[in-house]
Amino acid sequence: MNAFADPKRSKMQAVLASHGSLPTRADGERFLQSLTASQRLQLANDWDMWAMPHQRLPPGKWRQWILRGGRGSGKSAAAHNTLHKIARDPKLRGRGTLAIIGRTHSDVRTNNILDPESGIMATAPIGFKPTFQDQKGILTWPNGAICYVLSGDAPGSIRGKNLSFAICDEMPEWPDSERTWFEVLQPAVRKGFARVMVCMTPKPLAWLRELEKDEDTVVTGATTFDNPFLAGDALKAFLRAYANKPEASRQELYGEYIDKVQGALIEFRHINDNRTLAFPKLRRIIVAVDPATTNNSDSDETGIIVYGEGEDGQGYVLADESGKFEIRTGEWARKICDLRSKWKANVVIAEVNNGGDLVEATLRAVDPSIPYESVRASKGKETRAEPVATLYELGKIHHVGTHDKFRLLETEWYSWIPGSRKSPNRLDAVVWAATHAHLSDKAATKKSSDGLFAAFGG
Repeated sequence: MNAFADPKRSKMQAVLASHGSLPTRADGERFLQSLTASQRLQLANDWDMWAMPHQRLPPGKWRQWILRGGRGSGKSAAAHNTLHKIARDPKLRGRGTLAIIGRTHSDVRTNNILDPESGIMATAPIGFKPTFQDQKGILTWPNGAICYVLSGDAPGSIRGKNLSFAICDEMPEWPDSERTWFEVLQPAVRKGFARVMVCMTPKPLAWLRELEKDEDTVVTGATTFDNPFLAGDALKAFLRAYANKPEASRQELYGEYIDKVQGALIEFRHINDNRTLAFPKLRRIIVAVDPATTNNSDSDETGIIVYGEGEDGQGYVLADESGKFEIRTGEWARKICDLRSKWKANVVIAEVNNGGDLVEATLRAVDPSIPYESVRASKGKETRAEPVATLYELGKIHHVGTHDKFRLLETEWYSWIPGSRKSPNRLDAVVWAATHAHLSDKAATKKSSDGLFAAFGG
């Protein structure tokens, strides 16, 4: 059952609205003063009274509940308050234990347990706050209910557990999430309630979309803009981050699946299927730069990518340090020189079509000894990018880290349409790096027998 829709009001909002116009602050204060201490405590502890429709535990029979929504839409609050609800109800919990699972143990600890606003400790009902044994990774409520703190990057920690309820936070970010879900988590959730809640901002993984269609799945969700409790500053930050990025905003703010924009170069799976959390010994490390020439609200970003050429002949995107930098003060040049030193890069390459000799001069003003090479675009972005897109499709280029680490870069790859006005500067920096490492004349001379270049007729 898919109930993904814009949520209306919480139960409390509906109750208050039924009495006429929505109440003022003074009305609310008078209402609270009219309650006894016991009634106020009951009201504060009633999650269903405050929750929006997409946040409430679904009725009926289901195996997995997928809460899919935009950033700040209330997924964490729903997960943590639901966990308290299950922990408190022995009929639901049965004789099994609970679990909360994130990408890493550190993620769960920081984001799910100790977050001062929406974490498990902060949202605990009065008189029902669990204790957290950090070293053991266990939460224990006053009634004896136990919850394991587990991580998707260590699936062995999940195997063999007797769980009655599990919360999976941002599961698309887990390494090998599909195998962990089917081979490890599902067999472990087998006691009492025996259900799973998945909270996520969607990523275009085919198996997740199929899971949503399963008859035992309930899907609810909301957009970033549907949460009346979201701080105004947070909403403004989200809007700034995704301004002029319509495809990214559909995914990150509206909670929609974006597989590939029609006309884009590659699909998300070509990146995600070849993602890795480690890399081999590297032959060379390249810092590639696609510089912006202006610095204002309408300026392009300066694309800055750290790229490794592995001894296995494959490419590894190590870091995306792109952004808007102050040009007049040379902020971008200091950033690049710092990265070159941090990564011990062999070379810095930069496109000079617009900046000309000024790019090199600015870099050398910061570090006279910087190993620098200029590249000049004699072909359009699409022509330059197509061979590199093919390397992605062949599984020859790997992003070292999660989608969250490379969110904006990856969105450019599967949403930029060649010929569109907006320049994909992060993508272009990767193209320069990969071309330099695998497809250039220098790369062909250095390793003429390398399969990557040979694949393109070298």
